[in-house]
Amino acid sequence: MIDINGDIEHTRLGSFADDIRLWKNVFNVVSQDQLQRDLNTVYGWAKQNNMCFNEEKFERIQYGPPNFETKYQTANGGDITCKPSIKDLGVTFENNLSFQSHINNTIAKGNKIGGWCLRTFKKRTTEVMLTLLKQLVVPQLEYASVIWSPTDQRSINKLESVQRMFTSKFSCFLTFDEVLQRPICTIDYQERMRSLKIYSLERRRERYIIIYTYKIIIGLVNNPGINITYNARTKIHVKSKTSPATSPAWAKRVRASSFFVQGPRLYNSIPQHLRELENIVTPSKTDSDNFKARLDKYLQTLPDIPGTSRNSITNL
Repeated sequence: MIDINGDIEHTRLGSFADDIRLWKNVFNVVSQDQLQRDLNTVYGWAKQNNMCFNEEKFERIQYGPPNFETKYQTANGGDITCKPSIKDLGVTFENNLSFQSHINNTIAKGNKIGGWCLRTFKKRTTEVMLTLLKQLVVPQLEYASVIWSPTDQRSINKLESVQRMFTSKFSCFLTFDEVLQRPICTIDYQERMRSLKIYSLERRRERYIIIYTYKIIIGLVNNPGINITYNARTKIHVKSKTSPATSPAWAKRVRASSFFVQGPRLYNSIPQHLRELENIVTPSKTDSDNFKARLDKYLQTLPDIPGTSRNSITNL
């Protein structure tokens, strides 16, 4: 049995369990035909290995406005439907790459889990609530955030509202209101985070992007396409490929908010002493954990003011 990508010539192919994706830049009829030929190669591979695809689950997405009408066929000659969005490994990708649907779904999941926690657990002590926040609520809001982390303030604030609401239910922040005849939160969000020793969700996402960039630099994870340079004055410096001047506005917008720009921008914003690498022979999780500890020590010296354009690490 040969690998499924053994005879692929013109496209990139990725697979996870029983899901397979092919992708390619399609500019004209020639590149469209190349993609179809590689699709036919995959169909042939399945037939050769006595397998078959469920064509009802075939889906296609085209990023950016189409230059011309494109059609692709299944092994039996049926058309593969073009969709406005698809879900891949838990992340919803839209044809304009805004990730707005995914962000909205993420907020809904966070609120749903938060509501379930508040209905199920009667205790509002700091220990119980902080455990629920860290173990159940926050993970819903951070899965694969390196890919979809927003840069617009509206989305950032909407995501932050989930943790803002949940922390307002801690008993240590509640005071009984005689007029309303119920406990209300009397401590502002920034003070609550400081008391609980937690970051805002925006700060956590930026922190993780910096850590992920570090893992790329030391070779702990694969480099998706960022350039790494070093000199004695600036230490490690990360660069992203700039969009060509002829790129359409939508493509420049997408790239500006992507990891390929945000990762280098955030990593380069931390002090030089954090960017100076120790001698690493074989990268390991220990190296990543050590960097994380040094980064946290630095981040704890910075103000964390969610809901403002000044909260980003790069703006401080």
